[in-house]
Amino acid sequence: MATNASNRYTGELLHISFKGVVLQADFRSVSVTESTDTVDVSAGASRARTYIRTLNAAEITIEYLEQLTTAGSAIRTALALNADGTLIYAPEGTAVGKPRYSCIAMVTGVDRTYPYDDIVSVSVNLLRDGAWIAHYEQLASVF
Repeated sequence: MATNASNRYTGELLHISFKGVVLQADFRSVSVTESTDTVDVSAGASRARTYIRTLNAAEITIEYLEQLTTAGSAIRTALALNADGTLIYAPEGTAVGKPRYSCIAMVTGVDRTYPYDDIVSVSVNLLRDGAWIAHYEQLASVF
C-alpha cells in the first residue's frame, strides 16, 4: 500500500466482491455514503428543534474502467441493474487485521460512458439492503 509520512494511503489495494465475483478491474473510485433518517420531535414550548434517529442507510458507488475480457464479462453480469447479493469491500486489502465491510446490496443504477476518444468507464450505484454484516467502525470487523 502506498503511504506517505502522514500515513495517508492510496486505494491501490482495494478489494471488492459482489455476488461472489471478485471485481478485479481498474477502479477509479469507490464511495460509501452512510446516512440516518430523523424524526422531528419538537413540540409545545420547544424553542429549538429536537430529533431522534430512526433508520440508517448506505449507498455505495463503484467507478471502474470496462474490460473486454472474460473477467470483465463476469463483472458486467454481477453488477447488472437490479442485481442483488453480498457486497464485500476492503479499502486496505485483505491482509489479516485490515478493515472489512460487508452487506447485502442491490444495484440501483448503472451508468456506462462510451466516449469516442477515451476509455469506456462505468459507474454503478448500490443500495445496502438491511443491516451491515461486517463494518470496521461499528462492528470492529477485520480480515
